[in-house]
Amino acid sequence: MDGLVAKFSDDGELLAASYVGMPSAVDDIIAMTLEGLAIAPNGDVIAGGSDRPHNTSTRNAMIIRLNEDLSEILHIETYGGSGRDEIRGVDVNANGDVAYAGYTSSMDWPTVSAHDSTYHSAPNAAPAFVVLRPQY
Repeated sequence: MDGLVAKFSDDGELLAASYVGMPSAVDDIIAMTLEGLAIAPNGDVIAGGSDRPHNTSTRNAMIIRLNEDLSEILHIETYGGSGRDEIRGVDVNANGDVAYAGYTSSMDWPTVSAHDSTYHSAPNAAPAFVVLRPQY
């Protein structure tokens, strides 16, 4: 299952639309959800969400960057640990730095320079995370 990104004019005319997904033969992804979207200062489209690898119930946080007319994926990557990791919001500052927010149920979520690197959540709860990625 692919994600979908579309751009519309101010009066509602469809300007561009693209499926966004990764070929199953490359990394065995069977489902993708896009939940956060932002426009970079240069017009690139930044999306965040999650993917689900084949034969698993876990999800990985996913980051995608497309060019302004949605004709090319410029960058795509996943983050996560052993549990369910999802990006739910995306924002871009004037410098092009991207911040993602979401949640995780992974006790092994990769942390770097963290305010708190210890997983504190109950088994069915999910602590929030924020990822700040310098312009790329």
